[in-house]
Amino acid sequence: MFDILRGNKTHTLIVLLVPLLVASVYLGLVLRFTAEQNDGYIGALLDDTWIHVRFAHNIAQGNGLAYNDGVVTPGATSPLWVLTLGGVFALTDPDVDGQVHIAIGLSALGNLLAVAAITGFGWWVSRRAWVGLLAGII
Repeated sequence: MFDILRGNKTHTLIVLLVPLLVASVYLGLVLRFTAEQNDGYIGALLDDTWIHVRFAHNIAQGNGLAYNDGVVTPGATSPLWVLTLGGVFALTDPDVDGQVHIAIGLSALGNLLAVAAITGFGWWVSRRAWVGLLAGII
């Protein structure tokens, strides 16, 4: 399956690293924007992050899938993400700011992994490096 990526190592690195560089620059710009808008603090652009952090905090505390203490609800739109965050919060026990930073960091890491996967998959399916490169950048 990965035979197409094993050819010229320099070519492979360029095709995989360019989309990752573009994604990293984008993530850096987003972080800079949020810091500028929040008096130097890095924050979440959308309320979904805060909602997921609240659900994950309650899971980490043993309160189940609850937004408010004691009220279990199926209101989490991304339950696997909430469970992942809940596991990390249970192990690290961060404060609210730390929870948001963990969520942002893991989300950024997931974004970079997705870009690499999309790039490789686009290249593998099409057998053309430029298709993978373009898919990863878009």
